[in-house]
Amino acid sequence: MKLYLKRLININSSIDLYFLFFLFIYILYGQWILSSASSIMAYHQKSDFFYYSNKQVLWHLLGLLTMFIFLYFPVQILEKYYKIILYISIVLLLLVFVPGIGKTIQDKNSFDFKRWIQIGFISFQPSEFVKISYLCYLPHLTKERNISIKNDWKLWIPFFIILLALFLQPQYGVMILFLMTFFFFLILRGFSIFKLVSIVIVSIPFFIFLTILQPYRWERIKIWLDPYAYRFDKGYQLVMSFRAFSDGSVFGTDISRSVAHRYLTFGHTDFIFSLLANSMGIIGVFLFLLLIILIYIRGYQLIKKIDHEFNFLLASGILLFFMLQVIVNISVATGLIPTTGIGLPFVSYGGSSLVSYYILMGIFLNITKKRTL
Repeated sequence: MKLYLKRLININSSIDLYFLFFLFIYILYGQWILSSASSIMAYHQKSDFFYYSNKQVLWHLLGLLTMFIFLYFPVQILEKYYKIILYISIVLLLLVFVPGIGKTIQDKNSFDFKRWIQIGFISFQPSEFVKISYLCYLPHLTKERNISIKNDWKLWIPFFIILLALFLQPQYGVMILFLMTFFFFLILRGFSIFKLVSIVIVSIPFFIFLTILQPYRWERIKIWLDPYAYRFDKGYQLVMSFRAFSDGSVFGTDISRSVAHRYLTFGHTDFIFSLLANSMGIIGVFLFLLLIILIYIRGYQLIKKIDHEFNFLLASGILLFFMLQVIVNISVATGLIPTTGIGLPFVSYGGSSLVSYYILMGIFLNITKKRTL
């Protein structure tokens, strides 16, 4: 089997089959969970239990195609032309604010979210694809150990534009992921840990100010601190998430008797991990987390063998971004951090996120190919 795949992919190179195996089992597990998590809502909204599940399968097929393309895509092009790729993605990110192109969705608090581009029947989130160009850009932004905005201010402009656009959309969770990845790159480059901690401490008042500036964001923090005080209103979602874990117990509960599957809002997107626990119980959660750990361990082993600087940093960034998003999503579902609106990679419903992660994993597998001379 391994010999056949080698010949199929390239006579002089092969992808790591262990990483690919763990990733595909994780993806299949995720699709199975989505089918369960979205079925009741799909029936009520579309009279079809598998409406969202079937659409997700189509996105998987498109994602697999893009992953296959990037398995062969010359990585050196990403290194050489990262600016062009970055500028294109920034333009897309800013188009969400253009009337007629950007798609605005209003939540129940009458707050406008400008996160989508709508062209005909096609709708997508450009922020999901910006992370690809962002991860190609960070190795260049953090190239010098003693980073200076004053001396390299032109190189920093895209960084601040991306953060500002994410703030205005708003996409605070994604913005925090971008910042965390940036700090990780600084650590890889040998930046002083003491300075990084100092920057974080000094930035705390600024982030508190940004939180207070948006009343709904401050409300989310209050709800997170005591969700049961708001259980019949805005804390309902988090309380229902807790109930999903409780009802799931060790072996899970049947969907026909599941309260969470009926009433947990965003159960097929932001809170899909809660419904996983409800359907599969502690055993199912353990197996899911084991898959994630295996992906990380194998990915880490592959990254250690990379001797090209840009490739090493890009592959590290891809694995880190994936793990950070998983951790943030699970932390929200379990109440460890306030709600952020970030889905579970490859599992939550949504085409933009799914395709972008297939591209990233295609690049990762491309970089970590075993090459023979």
